[in-house]
Amino acid sequence: MIDYFRDASKTEIIFIVAILVILVFAVIGAYHEQKEWQQFAIDYNCRPVKHIKGKTSVAHGYGHKGGYTPIVISEPDQTCYLCDDGQEYCR
Repeated sequence: MIDYFRDASKTEIIFIVAILVILVFAVIGAYHEQKEWQQFAIDYNCRPVKHIKGKTSVAHGYGHKGGYTPIVISEPDQTCYLCDDGQEYCR
């Protein structure tokens, strides 16, 4: 791995660092969003009312070279909550 960075161009290194920075911000954002939801659920007495099973689908397409390309679409499970504000939130 160290040898790769010795031989990598500045552009490659900048690209890798940029991807890492984006990933770090995505993780931090997801963490803060989860904390906000937890506080909201406490404040509005949210309670689970149903569970929606996730699903996986396969679509068909063609790649940039004209070849067949399967596309996998995955949706996660969701739990729906009813809160004191009268709204149902699924996450």
